Amino acid sequence: MTNLKVNGITPRPTILAGAVESNGKCWGAPYSDAYGSYVNVVVHANIEIELHISLATFNPQLDEIYLRTGTKCVFSAGKCFDPIRGPTFWDVSLQTDKCSNEFFTVLYEGPSHALSDPLRRSPTMYLVNTDKIAFSLKALKKTRVCHYDAFQTEHAKFFILEESEYEYPFQKTSNKQVSADLLNYLNFKFSFIETHISNSLRKLHETLLSASCRLDRQILEHELSLAITNPETFSFLKGGGSGYYSVVSGEVIYLLKCTPVPVQLRSTVYCYNEIPVYYQNSSKFLTPRTRILKSTGTIQDCSNQTPVKFQINGVWVAATPHMTDAKSPNLLEASPFIDWTYESPKNMFHAGIFTQEDVQAFQRRISYPLESSAAQSAVTPRMNTDTIKRFEAIRSANFPWLLLTGFLKPHELVNLYLAIGWTIDEALLAPVALYNNLPRRILRDYSPIISCIFL
Repeated sequence: MTNLKVNGITPRPTILAGAVESNGKCWGAPYSDAYGSYVNVVVHANIEIELHISLATFNPQLDEIYLRTGTKCVFSAGKCFDPIRGPTFWDVSLQTDKCSNEFFTVLYEGPSHALSDPLRRSPTMYLVNTDKIAFSLKALKKTRVCHYDAFQTEHAKFFILEESEYEYPFQKTSNKQVSADLLNYLNFKFSFIETHISNSLRKLHETLLSASCRLDRQILEHELSLAITNPETFSFLKGGGSGYYSVVSGEVIYLLKCTPVPVQLRSTVYCYNEIPVYYQNSSKFLTPRTRILKSTGTIQDCSNQTPVKFQINGVWVAATPHMTDAKSPNLLEASPFIDWTYESPKNMFHAGIFTQEDVQAFQRRISYPLESSAAQSAVTPRMNTDTIKRFEAIRSANFPWLLLTGFLKPHELVNLYLAIGWTIDEALLAPVALYNNLPRRILRDYSPIISCIFL
């Protein structure tokens, strides 16, 4: 059957009994169903084929698969009967050995910082910054890895699995498969730097926003207090300068803007806390800061040390009680303090997606053939000339355990010499890169010979 409609119904005509040719001839045949039996009839039918393709949940520990309809089946069987959708099939080979440690390597397992955009304009960034591991990955889109929910990252071979109620399909082992792709390693470095800077700027923005909110709250609380205790100061601050007047009425305050009028300074015999002026040939007073006309003023002691000062037309004057030029007072300046410091990624140069141990192990694996070849070329000439002579000297000592040497093959003389004598000159091995590890390696390689000799 071909051209079937997926997740839908496909009608197909068919003949259940008899035959019909293209020229119109037909032959009947016997036919029986629940409604009766017939002889020599042609039966046409219209069959509806329903095909569904969907995802299912797989439990590798129990070898069970759970269909969308709630039916539970044995996964290794590859098929089962769904009471709702009928016969159901799946490919068992998709799971075979593709979720073992041979296909996947756990590079990191532990906590991380999830950096997400509240407006969801960019994907979530996962940042890890420890003493040995430092990397960042973007969760670009959802996918499934070995039937587990995961995220695909900007690197095609790297996936992110979040913690869930199920066990992870992969186990972290000490034998990691370190990638030799230097470009990927550098990309992780640059990605980590970009994420670190982005995270630092985000923290700076949050710090500034939080400080601004706290400052705005303090300003609002201060304005509310002034509105009740000192309406005159409130009108000056809220109005943004002089010429405003406020009236408290119940639990609200009304801010009124006054119409400016011309006035003229006048001389007095007393010092006032207000500015004495003439308005329409009448003695008035201007309140400080707000510059609102009032009929009475507040008398204040005249003092040359603390004179009454006003700023008129941008010039500071002092009333003593006559108006004289005065020195400008010191200005108050805001000095905001923001508790934020930039944290430098100090471990950037020695930490990465792979630990230093993983990188060193990988370097040893790729450099060992070269080093072993150098060691062999340096040791072999010396061994060829001295091995037989030294073995004969050891043999002539007549130690009891030398009776076992009769079973040694000729090519094992060198092994016996290395295991017993330990007389290799340091000067011979000094130029060899494997000098520091050679004794331990020889002891490990030939330990069965040593145990055999001392029996």
